[in-house]
Amino acid sequence: MSPIEPYAERINDSKDPTLFRTKILERLRINNGNVTKTALELRTTPKTIRKWRDRVQRFGDTGLRNRSRKPHHSPNSTPGYIKKMVIQIRNPNPKLKTTIGQDRIQTMLEEKAGIHLSTATIHKILAFAGLIKPRKKKIQKKREITEYRKQAKALRLWQVDPKDLSDIPNIFFPVYQKRLPRYQYGARDVKTAATFFAYAYERSITNSMRFGALLLSHLSKYGIPLEEITIQTDNGAEFIGSIYAWADSGFSVMIEKGYGAKHNTIPVATPRFNGCIESFNGLVESEFYDVEELTEERNLLNKAYTYSLYFNLDRIGSKNKTTPWERVVANTDIRDPTIMDFCPVILDELPLYDCSLTSGYDVCDEFKKLHSLLLLYSGRLKWNIKEINWNAQKRY
Repeated sequence: MSPIEPYAERINDSKDPTLFRTKILERLRINNGNVTKTALELRTTPKTIRKWRDRVQRFGDTGLRNRSRKPHHSPNSTPGYIKKMVIQIRNPNPKLKTTIGQDRIQTMLEEKAGIHLSTATIHKILAFAGLIKPRKKKIQKKREITEYRKQAKALRLWQVDPKDLSDIPNIFFPVYQKRLPRYQYGARDVKTAATFFAYAYERSITNSMRFGALLLSHLSKYGIPLEEITIQTDNGAEFIGSIYAWADSGFSVMIEKGYGAKHNTIPVATPRFNGCIESFNGLVESEFYDVEELTEERNLLNKAYTYSLYFNLDRIGSKNKTTPWERVVANTDIRDPTIMDFCPVILDELPLYDCSLTSGYDVCDEFKKLHSLLLLYSGRLKWNIKEINWNAQKRY
């Protein structure tokens, strides 16, 4: 037995070191227990051969496994009573879910007991006690989100988010000169990836209400129960208003009381929870805004209408190899393709009946009027799906 690599390199490259160490003992038996000769053949030291020989004699086959190099005793370890203090400070009332962070624990230890511990040591104590949940890896989060999307019902969970168009070089000057709207309001279904969008010159609660009303009015025409629909947004002022507001914003009131749907917000500074619509924002920039020549409002609306139809009816997804329309057919009873005919409009120009929602009005009655107005307005802008001009030369 004459390996090309030394023993140490063979062990480092091996996925199962015990297998190679078994061969060492076999070679030792062939050499009639001659440790020196075996060490020369394996290009290692006699001490290593004796170590594995003695371990097998003492512990059997389990002696060939790697042992932990952790010391049996650490003179600088934190005393047990200090560890108990850290754990008690962490959660003084187990019935409550509130906990104290490691920086605050460090300060309280110094103030109460005159004990100084580094935040790293406090973190280790809490982690060993199981009081800190390990962070999930990115791949774990992706798998959880994939499972979450599989469980979602088609056309029931919509992620809504505005996209700022002023940072796109190809249309920067028209947007800067206010010849084109600055914001794109988008809504994407989590299950089918069906995506609808519109435009606005201002990012405000009023325009958010207009877009939400237009979306829900469109879906209601195809028999989708509005009480089953959830609109998911971030915590932008255009959706929740001021963070110090004492009541729900007009957008939330319109979605929940006006239409009977639900409005959910994602945690702060976690755009991954709105990953579907964020993904579309990247696609539409690379496939539409960076490619088309857009100089005026009418030109933008015509070409955006064409892109919307292409995206929902003809564009095949890279993962599931189907179009959003094919996914709608596969997951719902809807067979009318006009559900994908959502015409992009300028939200600032849409009618909105009583945006203030003052206490003198009946909210439900007000939004019934708003609903009928939007149906009439959107009906004037849309064409029948059989008469769609895919070149979008004329739209009105």
